[in-house]
Amino acid sequence: MHRFAIAGLVVIAAAGASASAQFAALTQRAAQVPPSTGSGGAPGMVVRFAPALTLSNFQDGGEEAVEDLPPESFWDGWDGSVAFGLNGNQGNTENLSLRTSLAARRPTPTMETTLGFVYAYSTRDSEATENRARFDARNDWLFGEDSRWRYFISGFVEYDEFQDWDLRVGAFTGFGYDFIKSERTVLTGRAGLGATHRFGGEDEDTRFEGLLGVDWTHQLNDRNKLYASATYYPDFSDVPEFRVEARAGWEIQLDESNGMFLNLGVEDRYDSNPGGDSENNDFAYFALLGWNF
Repeated sequence: MHRFAIAGLVVIAAAGASASAQFAALTQRAAQVPPSTGSGGAPGMVVRFAPALTLSNFQDGGEEAVEDLPPESFWDGWDGSVAFGLNGNQGNTENLSLRTSLAARRPTPTMETTLGFVYAYSTRDSEATENRARFDARNDWLFGEDSRWRYFISGFVEYDEFQDWDLRVGAFTGFGYDFIKSERTVLTGRAGLGATHRFGGEDEDTRFEGLLGVDWTHQLNDRNKLYASATYYPDFSDVPEFRVEARAGWEIQLDESNGMFLNLGVEDRYDSNPGGDSENNDFAYFALLGWNF
């Protein structure tokens, strides 16, 4: 038997110098820069707009200004969010549906790092119908403030009790291009190569795959954002097999004081050759209540 459950928790805690040390460092930096002769910002400071972290598939969005200074360590500069969704009923039928998500993002002038974890569990009449978990990580190296190009490395670990395999891992690398990059709208395309490997099931071979994807976000206003993404994975080890992962949703900021938001979305995972008795298509919809931290 290869049944087991993965529950993960990504906790990213900001660490850095004390408030007095930060104030002294900023004071010293300001003293080394001549006074500004114009208006529009502090002298010697370059400001760019980095999107606030949400659970929207690690996509860009928002208008949070950050100082263009490198963090003192890897643990500086992180933003995070956590969200939960729970539905159920008990009577003539007993149903339970649980979904939890965690995400973290660290933007710097030279790179963007994103982490994410999703766990979903469902039962019908006390019998499990869904039990899966996935952890994703990606690092983008930026080619400069004026460049639309980026280089990325990404990877994932996925568990699904109701697939032919027990565990699937993958790693990819490639280039991205920002077709649209404004304060409200971001459209990024990605292309790359990589490989996946399945543990358990009928096929445990390594599969070499391509990657073609697009990420889109649009900030309607201060409280509402739309997002969508789709990624196509052609299987070069078994042409013409392929996988597609897509999702779309609407994120609503409920309370700015404590970072509470509502995330309504749908996602679809398609595998032309899932193996065993598994279905090709796996569609889900969700409503999550979350907090940014």
